[in-house]
Amino acid sequence: MKESSEEKASWQDIAPFHPTTKRYWALWESLHLRNGVLYRKCESDDGKTFRWQLILPKTRYSTVLKKLLGSPTGGHFGVMTTLHKVRERFYWNNVWSNVEKCCRICDHCSAGKDPRKRTRGRLQLYNVGAPFERIAFDLLGPLPRSSDGKKILVVMDYFTKWLEA
Repeated sequence: MKESSEEKASWQDIAPFHPTTKRYWALWESLHLRNGVLYRKCESDDGKTFRWQLILPKTRYSTVLKKLLGSPTGGHFGVMTTLHKVRERFYWNNVWSNVEKCCRICDHCSAGKDPRKRTRGRLQLYNVGAPFERIAFDLLGPLPRSSDGKKILVVMDYFTKWLEA
């Protein structure tokens, strides 16, 4: 659209289109066609400096992210650093969600991260019909050293819930 006309289309013409099209319509004044390639002029907050961001087609998102993560200067530093590096040179709608997804599935990016949700063992119900049919035991410790050692053996009967240490 930018290629064929310097005049911004009306909202009525754009309204039925995909949200990405609407986003680029809102950025119309900052979009520029240079040598047949579409760029976004990204100005600093004070308005004194700017940089050109290449507008990428959807088919190139994953290629750029893979090259960026695999390059010696790119690295696998997680979402925020990768996002900053992408935004230095490129622009596309929903860039944050694409970078987040790419970092989440990248083994190198997620290797140093703790899992947000720890998986626990499933609770199980044991049917016990008589005392001492099933018992559980565990070692409690390490504790401060005493004359008897630094751990305590704890034993519990599942039926009566009787506990011995």
